[in-house]
Amino acid sequence: YSCDAKALIDGCETFEAIANAIEDAQYEIFIADWSLNPELVLKRSDPNSTLKYRLDNLLKAKAEYGVKIYILLWWEPSPIKDVSSLHAKTKLESLHPNILVVRHPGNIAPSLWSHHQKIVVIDQEVAFIGGLDLAFGRWDTQNHELTETTFSQMQTNFPGKDYYHPETCEFINLHEPWVDLVDRQKKNRMPWHDVHVCVNRTAARDVAQSFIERWNHHKQELALNVPSLILSKALFLPIGRTKKGNCSCQIVRSLGLWNSYLKKKESSIYEAYMHLIATAEHFIYIENQYFISSLSELPVKNRIADAIVERIQKAEEENQPFRVIVILPVHPSGSAYNPIIQHIMRWQYLTINRGPNSLLSRLSKFCKNPEERIIFCALRKIGALVNSSISGVPQYVCDQIYVHSKMMIIDDKVCVIGSANINDRSMSGNRDSEIAAIISDDRLIESQMDGKFYLVSKFVHSLRMRLWKEHLGLDENKIEDKNKIEIIKDPICSASYNDIWLSIAKENRRHFTSFFPLIPNDSLTSFEIMRKSTEVVDGPTNISSPISTSVTLRRPKKEVVKPELIKGHLTIFPLNFLRDEPLNPSTILPGRAFT
Repeated sequence: YSCDAKALIDGCETFEAIANAIEDAQYEIFIADWSLNPELVLKRSDPNSTLKYRLDNLLKAKAEYGVKIYILLWWEPSPIKDVSSLHAKTKLESLHPNILVVRHPGNIAPSLWSHHQKIVVIDQEVAFIGGLDLAFGRWDTQNHELTETTFSQMQTNFPGKDYYHPETCEFINLHEPWVDLVDRQKKNRMPWHDVHVCVNRTAARDVAQSFIERWNHHKQELALNVPSLILSKALFLPIGRTKKGNCSCQIVRSLGLWNSYLKKKESSIYEAYMHLIATAEHFIYIENQYFISSLSELPVKNRIADAIVERIQKAEEENQPFRVIVILPVHPSGSAYNPIIQHIMRWQYLTINRGPNSLLSRLSKFCKNPEERIIFCALRKIGALVNSSISGVPQYVCDQIYVHSKMMIIDDKVCVIGSANINDRSMSGNRDSEIAAIISDDRLIESQMDGKFYLVSKFVHSLRMRLWKEHLGLDENKIEDKNKIEIIKDPICSASYNDIWLSIAKENRRHFTSFFPLIPNDSLTSFEIMRKSTEVVDGPTNISSPISTSVTLRRPKKEVVKPELIKGHLTIFPLNFLRDEPLNPSTILPGRAFT
């Protein structure tokens, strides 16, 4: 379909665009989320507008105006996971009769799987999809600050439970949104990186249709006294926000028999990933929360990692220039001592580099230098706790920037942006419900690929360039960065891939691990080594536990922290972290729950 598309990077940009769209709504608003907090503040640039741009107040104002608001929430199995969907439903429906909330599935469907789609649709004409729930902990700027600069409740960027770190405490008591979970003077927050997209016209109507199908299915299955929804047949006007666009867009989904009227599961997101990887000509760039594929071992079914290996093997056989970059979280959200986190880490490491059938093991059989073909990276940040200096020396903290994006770029020509992780939960179709957009651009612009003239999609190329400038810390206003920005327009030439991307990632890793030796890194191959390492560190490494897997609150004795040496946020993913641990503790959940 022809549409306009706008890429939105990180929560600040995304939530402000959603807030503006909600204010423009005339008839109806659809929202679907895995987790939703009514008290989330969407726009934070003006402290005097904080209450106005709180989600519940925005929706209440539109409901009073006459706009019908329909919200779908995952009805979580609370003994296993609590995202406070009951509080969200109760709070929102108490605001106005025009706000209706449906939770699904409750106890009538498999408790292992979730509704993972993130959808906002305005008047069936504009739609937002991607990785961001309208929930606490997600709002962030592209600076990804670790700490607060103020303790004023009205001026803070992270009010109440929005200042969040999963190693300290998971979300609890969400009915008290302004009560902090974390002591801001003693603990940093966990920064959050994500990608969303806004589309209009027929693409937006396809998103609306997906929402309507789910709403009507859940209404019938749960025998709810709520109205059925219908798809608009209104023509698109050639002016205003629905003018003919320059992008081509296809909406794809993961949807199963337990959460829809389908007679056969839909796994079109997975099919899109497999097709795009197989047909990639020069370059694959992935940002994702997980990377779990069938190269690990049974019972994982998706073959995304296999497809990447096969495409690299083809490039090797034909002596083609071809590179793959994958950005992941340093480790899943939470503590590496958590059994669930360990299981996810185990499956991910089995996929990437541990075991004879892992991606890097298979590559090593036919590729002399796998790093020239594929690299796994992560994002980190250094900050200083407010009012915590000792004798005038700032108390520095270091943490991962949690990569929550679900995005893939192919050849700077086509991209996938949505809610689907690279694992069976998201890709199989009959597990978690997901939605994504495949986007290319009818406007081709001149660029280069491996030093040769190459036409790229303006939308996709611009998205990658924005992401790379953020990760590499490149500023167009700095003279010393302008040449590098010109070079990285070509993502695979050696000057871009080796001299800038890998060079910055490796140099940053050296500084991060030098300043903070207890952050996850390749030298910490077991919990025992981590315990012994605490003996050479000046002071405690974590407020709430003897050893932290991501944060050190005191600098090492012999090393002065110099944040200015870090360029951007990019670092190398720690492939050998906890390599000597089995990462297979006993849990009440079956193995497929983590894949």
